[in-house]
Amino acid sequence: MGLSNRNASIIIACMVLLGLLIFTGFVVQDASKFPVATSSGEMTNQAVIAEAAFLTGVLVITDGTNTGKAILHDNASSGAGTVLAEISVNGGNHYGGRDWIIPVTASNGIYLTTTGTGTTCIVEYITRTDMSVTWGR
Repeated sequence: MGLSNRNASIIIACMVLLGLLIFTGFVVQDASKFPVATSSGEMTNQAVIAEAAFLTGVLVITDGTNTGKAILHDNASSGAGTVLAEISVNGGNHYGGRDWIIPVTASNGIYLTTTGTGTTCIVEYITRTDMSVTWGR
């Protein structure tokens, strides 16, 4: 004897609901295991972190008049090497930036260089140590 369309629909709905409950339980149970980003606070022209990290976001803050630019390098001590990100913000916009859903890998550290009068930045990152402790890598 075959299933009616109604019974098949009920079985599929129950399976979907069960899957959602299992997934939700997994997420709630493991939510504390996810690493969180560290914020640098406002800074200019200096090392953000001097060890391998994952770049997750940058906010460029201008003085309201002059265009500001942030250049982030894969370097622990200077504005040289691979450029991880370069973000310009029109001075009249006051601030702008970017968040990465999939973080950018910085193998050597993150160094911030800024241009523009009165420009500061806030950089967000996750250290590799945080990742290995949290996710067992």
